[in-house]
Amino acid sequence: MNLTAIYESGSDTVLMRISETANLFEDSDGLTPSIALKFLIDGQESYNIFGMQALTASGDWNFFDPNLSNRLPPLDTSVEAGYITDQTLRKKMVEGNQRPLALGISHIG
Repeated sequence: MNLTAIYESGSDTVLMRISETANLFEDSDGLTPSIALKFLIDGQESYNIFGMQALTASGDWNFFDPNLSNRLPPLDTSVEAGYITDQTLRKKMVEGNQRPLALGISHIG
């Protein structure tokens, strides 16, 4: 396999953040875990990778159990709450990214 850039050489300086994405409340249905990695590169802007399980709670209270990804499943828009959440989040997220449910990672390679 021919890899380039950080995928080939690795990185000595990476900052990692793991966090609960949502505000928890009494009726929360599990955690909404996320991870962000910031690759620091001499003389350049840093590169970032971000991953989540979904925009909704995982149904699990073990932070490390859900699989995290840079591509999120769409919200269930067949129910009113899912439709309203989907439209609200998309309106804000498309200001910064034309593909609001995916984060590209090829720029690092």
